[in-house]
Amino acid sequence: MTLFLSGPEAAATVRDMTFPKKHLNDGETIALDMHPHWWYFAEPALALVGTILVGIWVISLEDDTTLKNILSPAVLVVLIGTGCWLAFRAATWQTTNFVITSQRVVFRQGLADFTRAAIFVVHRADEVLVLLVVECSQDFLDRCL
Repeated sequence: MTLFLSGPEAAATVRDMTFPKKHLNDGETIALDMHPHWWYFAEPALALVGTILVGIWVISLEDDTTLKNILSPAVLVVLIGTGCWLAFRAATWQTTNFVITSQRVVFRQGLADFTRAAIFVVHRADEVLVLLVVECSQDFLDRCL
């Protein structure tokens, strides 16, 4: 099994990936570029579906009842909150990458704050593996300046 692609397959794979080519070292190729698992959306998505179901139930109540008058604004607030929660998760998912290249493993994450960690294989001899871990972090103010 070939882990690293070469030729036209590699060019097509790198073009479709989200890891910027400008961050690759000379001769480095991308083997795998992934986002977190889709299960990352389960909690806010289930909360949103539950809120929609409760909202449908509230709408189906008889008009001008005290229960409907109290629950309608509450359900609307919770619906907006769970929608924002799901949107925030989607934005976080989009900006989180796990990348395996021919020379290193890279983890990138950040919306306003940015974190990047890379693990390099420095030396490999007689089944002794030496790793170099580099981490960089920027907060929102650092990114603005």
